[in-house]
Amino acid sequence: MQGSLSRTFILTPFLFRGMGYPFDIILISTKWFEDTKNLIGGIAYPANKYGKVVYEAA
Repeated sequence: MQGSLSRTFILTPFLFRGMGYPFDIILISTKWFEDTKNLIGGIAYPANKYGKVVYEAA
């Protein structure tokens, strides 16, 4: 599993290359997201409040 996670962190930026505008990609675990999605000032808060699911793992 650790190798798979490392591969995800390495390959993810390449999936969005060439889209024409800069943005940040932040990967967090589902547990981290659920634990902090209502914490104002955290990374998960604006994603939960304003974001869209682009890809949801099965």
